[in-house]
Amino acid sequence: IERQQFWDKDVPYWTDHKQFEGEKERLIGFVREGLGNLLPHIREKKRILNIGSGANNGHYFDGLVSPEAIVALDISHGMLLQNNAKNKIQNDAERVLPIRTDSIDMATSFYVMRYLNEDGQVNLIHEIHRVLRPGGWMAIIDLPTNSYPYQRTKFHPHHLVERLGNKGFAQLTPMVHDEWSYWIGALYGQKAKHLLPVTTKRRSLWKYDFGN
Repeated sequence: IERQQFWDKDVPYWTDHKQFEGEKERLIGFVREGLGNLLPHIREKKRILNIGSGANNGHYFDGLVSPEAIVALDISHGMLLQNNAKNKIQNDAERVLPIRTDSIDMATSFYVMRYLNEDGQVNLIHEIHRVLRPGGWMAIIDLPTNSYPYQRTKFHPHHLVERLGNKGFAQLTPMVHDEWSYWIGALYGQKAKHLLPVTTKRRSLWKYDFGN
């Protein structure tokens, strides 16, 4: 509740936050470059889950994906009120994603992972894997900083791959870009296309079905 209240209070100025003043376009550009490389590999009638979407998907998706294709998921009700996505889900990224298994074409998370501890990062990736369709893609991008309130663990994509292994992923690719004054990391993965059905006792938590 405390974290949720913090983000709700932060809504009025978050999109203009000056933590990385002067680097904003680079940070956005890095995301858009990654999306541009992956989107051609996803079916035309795509459904994209943006985890920790905040108040604005447009920075990343404008001109690449329509708002109708995006499912915005965030802990903050205030953030989601400002978000232009057609489908919105208020949910903590540290909890089970309330979405049916195998129903999402791409799951993204931009500059959010450092707000989770390492176990939380691993668990979120397991949940992303569950909700992705076979052959679906994951794109996670973040910075290894924890200088802002509620940031818990620095994002290290190579270390996460060591913990995850490649179980359930056809490929899992960590990347580090260090040509700027700070480095930026990315973790891309494609869910294997031929997997046994998932059995779980948590199906009662799956309130949303984007299987069409």
